[in-house]
Amino acid sequence: MSSDNLSVHAGNQQAGSQARVHWSKQRKLWIILGVLLGVLLVARIALPFFVKNYINKTLNELPGYSGSVKDVDIALWRGAYRIEGIDIWKTEAKREEPFFAARAVDISVDWKALFQRRLVTKIFLSAPQLQFIQRKSEKESQTSIDESWQDKVQKLLPFEINQFAFEDGLIRYQDLTRKPAINIYLQDLSLNTTNISNAERADERLPSDLTIKGQLLKSGRVSVKAKANFLAEPIQTDLNVSLKNLNLRELNDFAKAYGNFDFEEGQFGLTMELAATKSRYDGYVKTLLEGVDVVEMQKELKQGDSLPRVLWEGLVGAISEIFQNQQRDRFAARIPITGTRENLEIKTWATIGSILRNAFVKAISPEYEDSVEYSEASRSAATSSGEEASTKKK
Repeated sequence: MSSDNLSVHAGNQQAGSQARVHWSKQRKLWIILGVLLGVLLVARIALPFFVKNYINKTLNELPGYSGSVKDVDIALWRGAYRIEGIDIWKTEAKREEPFFAARAVDISVDWKALFQRRLVTKIFLSAPQLQFIQRKSEKESQTSIDESWQDKVQKLLPFEINQFAFEDGLIRYQDLTRKPAINIYLQDLSLNTTNISNAERADERLPSDLTIKGQLLKSGRVSVKAKANFLAEPIQTDLNVSLKNLNLRELNDFAKAYGNFDFEEGQFGLTMELAATKSRYDGYVKTLLEGVDVVEMQKELKQGDSLPRVLWEGLVGAISEIFQNQQRDRFAARIPITGTRENLEIKTWATIGSILRNAFVKAISPEYEDSVEYSEASRSAATSSGEEASTKKK
C-alpha cells in the first residue's frame, strides 16, 4: 500500500473516531435532556397533589375551624395556581353552612407589577361566601375570625398581595337567638381592589383603588368607591358609599326583633362621604326614608297583633309623618362626622337641625354632595396638629 493510501486510510479512521465521539456526546446529551424532561413531567403531575395536601393541612391548622379543597390546578406558564371548591367550617358549630366557601380561588403573579420590579400576586375569588351565625352559645356561633388566621392564610400566598377581586359573592349575618330570627345578607357582590402594595404610583397619598357593587337583601343597590393607602398605619381613605331603593318590608324581621314594629311600605336609602386621614375623620352620612307606612290598624288587629304593639307602631308612624317632607314624602337626616381617630364626634344638634330643615324647609337630596375632599381633610388635620403642638408649648 502506497504512502498516499495509508494517509487516506488513517484520515478516514480518525474521522470515524471523531464522529463516534461526537455521536456519543450527542447521545448522552439527549439522554440527560430526556431524564430532565421526565423528571419535570413527573414533578408537574405530582405538584398539584403536594400543593393540595399542603393547603388542606394549613386550613386544618386554623384555630377552631377545619377546611378542605376539592382540587388544585397549576399553571406554570402564567405563574399561577387555582384552587377548586374550598370550604371552611367551624368545628364545634352545627354544620349547616360553612363559615367560608368559594367555587374557585385563582392566585397568580401580577405581571404588570413585575415590570415595575415588584414581585407581587393577584387573587381572584369566584362565588365566595362568608356566613356569620349567632346562636345561643358562643361555642356554636360563628361570628368572629381569630387573629392567627392571617399567619395561616399568608402561608398559602407566595408573595405580597397587590390585587384582590371577586365576583358573585355573598355575605350573610343570621341571629338565630332573636324572634323572629334575623337574616341580613349582601348578594351578587363584586369587589376589585388594585395596587394594594403600592407597586405603582407609590408617590401618591392614596395610590390604591377600591370598588364594590352588590345588592342588600332583594332590592337595595349598594355601591362603594374609594381611593386608599392600605400600607399606611392607620389605613387612610377617601370613601363614597351609597345604598338605594331598599324595600323596608324586607327589614320587617329586623324591625320586629329590635323595635317591636314592622313596615307596611316604604324605601330606605343611605349616602356617605368620608375622608380618613392619619389623625382624623371628616364627612357625613345621609339617611332617607321615603313613602313610609308603619301601621294599618285594622289589618294588624285582624292578624292578631296586640293592641299595645299596634299603638306603638302608630306612634312610630306618627313621628315619621310629622317630621317628613310632605311634598317628597321623605324623612331624612344628615349626620356630620368629624373628629380625631381617638375622639370621633357625631354632632347631635346638627343632626336634629337637618331633620327639621328636611321637614319644613327643603328636602335633603339622596345624591352625593361632593363636599368632602381628602386633601382638605388632610390640611385640616395638619392645622389641628399644629394648633395642639402650639398649645402644649404654651
